[in-house]
Amino acid sequence: MRCSLLRPDPAQRARLEEIHDNLEDHHVVGGDAERRAAVHRAGWSDFGSRLTTESYRNVMAAYPYREQTDLVVLAPDGEWVASALGWYDDVNKVGLVEPVSCAPAFRGCGLAKAVNIALLHTFRSLGATQSAILPRGDQAYPAPAHLYQSIGYQPGPRTLHYTRN
Repeated sequence: MRCSLLRPDPAQRARLEEIHDNLEDHHVVGGDAERRAAVHRAGWSDFGSRLTTESYRNVMAAYPYREQTDLVVLAPDGEWVASALGWYDDVNKVGLVEPVSCAPAFRGCGLAKAVNIALLHTFRSLGATQSAILPRGDQAYPAPAHLYQSIGYQPGPRTLHYTRN
């Protein structure tokens, strides 16, 4: 799925900016690996995430990781409840969103949408003109596609894997 950061629909942009303006977001810094891994595990608990603090430190050490594009949403009590990690390509001016998560107790509140919007704003501030995300959004698991299309992403080419039996 691709999203143009140049020509958002004006009505949609107003709604998205309202959500963004009422969100307390926070970008991750080096010492946050333990909390960042925990919010990821919480958001992916339905799928049995085993992400460790050490493995997240490895993510943070990988090129082109940037603290500025690793965002979390804080609940009023300071708990980290949703996250989105972005990878920005300076040459092609494209931001890749991967992965996004939201703790089960906070789903349905618009937090995954809000953290994505905050990440799109960050990409734009870095000079991005487009963003891409590669969700599983097939008919057996449509939730990701619904989320990303609600933000303004449009379906693009799909990758199909063929195997020989």
